[in-house]
Amino acid sequence: MRWLSLAAALAAALLPLRAAEQRTVVELSPSGIAAGQRIVVRGHNPGPGVALLVVRADDDASHDYSSRMNEERSLPPGPFELAFDAGALRAASGRSLRRDRIHRVIVFVADGPKLDLREVAIVSGFRLPAGALGFDLGPKDLPPSPGFERISPEDPRIEGRHRRAVRRVGGQPFLEDGILGVERLVLAPGAGAWRVSLWTEEPGEWEFLPHPLERRIRANGVTLLERRETVTEWVERRYLAGRAREAIADGDAWDLLGQPRGGLLSAVVPAIDGRIAIELAGDGPSSGYVGAILLEPASGEAGRNAVEAEREAQFRRDWRWNAASTLISGSRLSLRPATPYSPAGTGDPATVMATAAPGTGATFEVVAVAAQDDAQPDFALTAPSNGTTALPSELRFGHWRFRRSDPAAHLLVLDDDHLRGDADRIGLRAGIPRRLSIRVSVPASATPGRYAGRLRVGAGGAWEEVALVLRVPAVELPQPDRPVGIYLEHPPHLAWLPDAPARQRRALDCDLATLRRLGLSGLAPPLPTPRDAEAQAETAAILQRAHAAGFLEPVLAYAPLKRMSDMPPAQAAARIAEADRRTVATGLRPPAWSAFDEPGNSAHGVALDALVAAIRAASPTTRIAGHFNDPRDRPRLAAVDIAFLNRGFGIDAAAIAAVRAAGAQPWLYNLEQPRLAAGFYLWRSGAGGYLEWHGRMPTADPFDPTDGREGDVQLLWPTAEICPTVPDIDARLLCIAEGITDLRWALWLERRARTDTEAEVLLRKLRAEIPARWDDARPLADATARAWRTRIVALAP
Repeated sequence: MRWLSLAAALAAALLPLRAAEQRTVVELSPSGIAAGQRIVVRGHNPGPGVALLVVRADDDASHDYSSRMNEERSLPPGPFELAFDAGALRAASGRSLRRDRIHRVIVFVADGPKLDLREVAIVSGFRLPAGALGFDLGPKDLPPSPGFERISPEDPRIEGRHRRAVRRVGGQPFLEDGILGVERLVLAPGAGAWRVSLWTEEPGEWEFLPHPLERRIRANGVTLLERRETVTEWVERRYLAGRAREAIADGDAWDLLGQPRGGLLSAVVPAIDGRIAIELAGDGPSSGYVGAILLEPASGEAGRNAVEAEREAQFRRDWRWNAASTLISGSRLSLRPATPYSPAGTGDPATVMATAAPGTGATFEVVAVAAQDDAQPDFALTAPSNGTTALPSELRFGHWRFRRSDPAAHLLVLDDDHLRGDADRIGLRAGIPRRLSIRVSVPASATPGRYAGRLRVGAGGAWEEVALVLRVPAVELPQPDRPVGIYLEHPPHLAWLPDAPARQRRALDCDLATLRRLGLSGLAPPLPTPRDAEAQAETAAILQRAHAAGFLEPVLAYAPLKRMSDMPPAQAAARIAEADRRTVATGLRPPAWSAFDEPGNSAHGVALDALVAAIRAASPTTRIAGHFNDPRDRPRLAAVDIAFLNRGFGIDAAAIAAVRAAGAQPWLYNLEQPRLAAGFYLWRSGAGGYLEWHGRMPTADPFDPTDGREGDVQLLWPTAEICPTVPDIDARLLCIAEGITDLRWALWLERRARTDTEAEVLLRKLRAEIPARWDDARPLADATARAWRTRIVALAP
């Protein structure tokens, strides 16, 4: 009876769900999954919105969320297919599930429209063609890719003094694991000539992208790769390679993000005594990295092609592009042909208008659409002028890129928020809108009045023109009364270049100048860990440079204190106290040291409690900050001087009051609508400041959002030049800048309301209209903030 029941259960697990049985929840009860099999989910999202589908798998060690697999996929309208290889199923904790012990598979919709689940089944997975031999290098306890044999560092066929296995969460199929430091690997496929294919790119992790500068790879004396370059050459060839690739114009997500990865090398190699010896050499362990090897008879390429085809198929299953939410969301983003060539602005097609007070700025945006490709169109910007004085102006263009719809989502969306500053590289592709962004700075000394400029665009022998008109009212806006800014680190790749400290100092000064030109006044700068006198002095020096650039206090030290959690609390406290003393000696206030980083999601809270207690004892004046995104974090409010809150914590008048009652100053961080968060909502909430994540936080390849645990977050994009004349920025940075200007106009309204009845009435109305709860404010568009500001500006002379 036992065998009969097991067979029945297995048969039920293998039986696909028929189209006639369309449901939103499906459960299978297999008695293990065989090697080479996979879970397949096929269906259709009837729309109109995105659905969040969860595929859960349990083995005999699964007892809670972290111990079972929970794969989430955001599915746009239309058909979909998902596949999960049995050997690659992982629990939320990172543990690999035992495929032969898997007893439950549940597929359900967690959010969004109901799906038509047309097939949920356990089926045979990828197989190599006959005659091909696949070897997957990586950890011994990790199942190999389908159709491949595992080779671990302990395997006698492999040599290397410093070899070790690595596993990169977020890597692509066949590429997510490998072995570093391989010097020699001998395989025995048999006599004859063989096509040898190797996948040799280490995918990287967090901000680190491996950068071997010398590599030599040979197989039985046949050279597959020989390269020697400087780190500067590597940065230009590899690290910045994705900067020039443009979504849609140069291909889809696979073409731009999937296919270029892997480091595939291939050559025909004659076996010697039935063996193929692969030898690797270079300047470090990354030079000897191998992810996978494929051997097949020299007469064909079916095996290699099959692996690349499976890589593509799995990438397309895992990374879906929501075309509906990007290309059909508004006229500016529609892919429309234009004849003749025509720029179009907001309002009157021939004129774009804005208002900016002295000491602020304005952004003009137009969209050019060409009827035919033009790689080198002509652009002529005449800066707005009152006839005697031209205002400083910068021209940037929007570069179309794929990004994740959410930091951890597997759904890609398309946008042109990467605003490139190298205007001489602007190109036009037929039917693809080209965003043109002109940022105009209005000095505090600017004469009030009308400033007029223009942008002329030429292509195919024809010229079109759009007028830029800026009104500068005769007002003096109050300076921001609280810090508003971003978290910032050094560009990661600069640490790998010669004279890294000097390059990092120059890059930081340029970043600070860029942020200040946009009006940002708050900062969490890239501070070193103050373990010794040199780092403590560097901390004080960076704070001095931030102060000289015009940033407001307090400055946040986001990472240093958490990096010291491995030290004895009393020792770490002494280092922090000394760093504070060195800063005070320069005449500045020390930073606020962030201790708790969303402790509700971390196992380090208890250790940090002890560290904070030691700091309080050693240096009572040291300011401690914490980041809180969960109501369960409330007990730690009493331990900090500044409490950073985001949506997960719950932001409303009661939360702000609770923070103040605990003796801390409330700040906001990383909210979904940066203009609103940095401006009118910050003003309405009464919070003490706002910081947005993050200035420079790429994951591995800065132009590949799919290669890490989370997507890249970069308000400042990397470029070959450390300090370009017009730096690349993200459009969200301009949203923050506009929010700060909104804040200043709100402060001006408060001041005017003391003596002006009309202003007093408007002040009361706006306080009533701007929601007190962030969840109520979050759905509001930037247009709402623009409308609020327009009503205030109407009171200006």
